Amino acid sequence: MNESFIGSVKKLYKKYPQYRPLFNRVIRKLEEGDRKGAMKTLNTSLAIALCGGNPDIKADIYKVLREEQKK
Repeated sequence: MNESFIGSVKKLYKKYPQYRPLFNRVIRKLEEGDRKGAMKTLNTSLAIALCGGNPDIKADIYKVLREEQKK
């Protein structure tokens, strides 16, 4: 289950190299089995991105979160 989530985050990791520390934290939490903490970190990042940031990353983070919340 976390493998697909990790795969989605790794795609973001490659697409947005300037956000690698954020995605490293999310991947580390997922590898430790803390899915809830990883979702919280991404939600916080989405909230920050909504305040002013790259519009592409907003859409991509939202898409990953939406896919994972469906599961």
